[in-house]
Amino acid sequence: MATTYHLFPRIGWQFYATPACLIWFKKGGAAKPVKMSNFYHKLEHSPIAIYLTDTNGDRIVGLSNWDMNNSASVSLAFADLGLNASTNYTLTEIYSSTKIGQYTGSYSRTLKPGESIIVRISEQPSSLPTAPVNLALGKSASASSIWSSGYDAAKAIDGSVSTRWSGASGTANNQWLEVDLGAATNVNRVAVSEYGSGSQSFQIDTYTLQYWDGSAYVNLTKGFTLGDRRVFDFPTVNTSKIRLYINKSRFIPSIQEIEVYNVPGNTGYRIDQDNSGSAYNTYSDIRDVIQRMQTFTLTQSELPKMDVYLYESYVNKVPEDNFYLDIVELDASHNPVRKLFSAALQPNNIPGSATPYSIYPRLTGLDTSKKYGLILRSPGSLDDASTNNKYGFAYSDSNTYAGGFERLSTDGGLTWTTENAGNRDLIFTIYK
Repeated sequence: MATTYHLFPRIGWQFYATPACLIWFKKGGAAKPVKMSNFYHKLEHSPIAIYLTDTNGDRIVGLSNWDMNNSASVSLAFADLGLNASTNYTLTEIYSSTKIGQYTGSYSRTLKPGESIIVRISEQPSSLPTAPVNLALGKSASASSIWSSGYDAAKAIDGSVSTRWSGASGTANNQWLEVDLGAATNVNRVAVSEYGSGSQSFQIDTYTLQYWDGSAYVNLTKGFTLGDRRVFDFPTVNTSKIRLYINKSRFIPSIQEIEVYNVPGNTGYRIDQDNSGSAYNTYSDIRDVIQRMQTFTLTQSELPKMDVYLYESYVNKVPEDNFYLDIVELDASHNPVRKLFSAALQPNNIPGSATPYSIYPRLTGLDTSKKYGLILRSPGSLDDASTNNKYGFAYSDSNTYAGGFERLSTDGGLTWTTENAGNRDLIFTIYK
C-alpha cells in the first residue's frame, strides 16, 4: 500500500488527479496542502516539504532542497499541518537524533544545496541532545596555497557553503587545509564539504585527516574521495589543530566547509597500524588459483575497519569475477584455519590505480595473541598468462610492517609460501 503524504506546493499552483497521485502545476490562485501518494515519474519529484501523521499524532515532515547548487529557505506553518498555531511544539531531527528546540506557530530553516532532513513535531518533550556546536566557526585557518584572496582558507570555516577555499593555480597533489582552534579542545567529529563545480564533479582522490598532538600531526583516517559532505567520527582526541591533507587530486582541490565538533558519547574509528606512508610498487596477478595474503597482528580484540590499497589493471575489459577480501585466523605456521569475514567488490567499483579501499569487518572478541591474515582472491577471473585486466595490490619489499608479512598461494589457497624472506608487505591500514 502506498504511503500517504501531505504536500506543501508553492503558492499559485493547481493540481490534477492521476490514479496514484495529485500533481501540482503552476497557475493563478491560492493553494493549500493536499494528500498525495509518494511518486517519481519522468524525473519529477516530491515538493520541498511533505509530511505524514504518526500513530501518536506527531507530524513527521520531510524537507528537501532539490537545488544542488544553491541554498534554499523553507518555512512550515504548523496550522498547515493540522496543528494548533498557538501550541508550543518540540522539534527533533530524525537523521541526526538531535533536538532542534521549542517552536510555536511555524519553523523556518535554510537548507544547504541538496540537503534533506526529516523533522518530528510533537507536543511531548524530548530527551535528545541539542545539535553540537561547530567549533571551527570564528577560529582561524591556513592552507598550503590559495587561488586568490577570495578563496583563502578562512572561507572554509565561515559556516557558508557559498564560499570556499581553493588551492593555487596548477596545484593538485600534496595540498592541505588547517583549522586552528586556538587552544587544546576535545574533538571527535569532523565534516568536510568538497566543492563539486555545481555538477557533483569532485576532484579529490585520496586524503588524510590529521590532528596536532602538540609536536606533530598524527593521522586519524585515510580515504578515497570526499564528496559533498563526508562525516568522520573517531574516538575523542584533545588537540588545537585539525588538518585535511590532500594526497592526490585530479584538479585544483577546493573545500566549501570543514566543520569540527565534540559530540557527547560519540565514538568511531581511528588509525592503529599503518604502513601506507612508505614508498610502494604495484602488481596485478589476482586471478584463478593465484591468491595473496598479508599476515598481521592486533593490538586490541576488535577489528572495525581496514584500508587495503587495491586497483584494477583495466586495458580492454574488466575481470570475470568479483574481487574477494577475506579476514582469516591463522595457525602457528601462518596458514588459514578459520574465515572470519569476507567482502566481494564488483569490478566496476575498483579504481584504476592503487587506492585505499575501505572494508568494515566489525569483528569483536578477537585474540590478540594470535595471528590473522587478509587474503586477496578472485577465483572466477581467468588466468590468461597476462597481468592486464586483473586485480592488483600495492606492496613494499622493505619490510614496512614488522607485525607480519606477505604470502603467495598458486593453488587456490591450499598451500602458502612466504615471499622475499618475509620482507614483503602489502600496503594497508588497520583501525581501532
